[in-house]
Amino acid sequence: MRGPQCMTFFYHMFGSNMGCVVMYIRIQAAEKLQPIWLRSKDQGDCWLQGQLSINYNLTYQIIIDGIRGGGDSGDAALDDFTFQKGPCWQTEIMITSVKIKEAQDDYSANVR
Repeated sequence: MRGPQCMTFFYHMFGSNMGCVVMYIRIQAAEKLQPIWLRSKDQGDCWLQGQLSINYNLTYQIIIDGIRGGGDSGDAALDDFTFQKGPCWQTEIMITSVKIKEAQDDYSANVR
């Protein structure tokens, strides 16, 4: 990827032994990884939206690393990555519940 971008994604990190998730950026062919996003511990049983403004005119890679916590009670998930040209303008949102009614096109979500 290249140029200023807004990276948007959703993440879910839940459990008493939740470790952490770290995102790094690697610029062009550089060996060194630079951390650009970190979340650790239980973030609640909900999906959260994350956004990062990435402002590099060189080619870059995003590397995602999950680090396990101290036990088996914890899981992390990341989903729906999108990239748009320009900086991010929206703040993070948290989706606390989603209701889907079958046989209708009626969807709703509670957002904080």
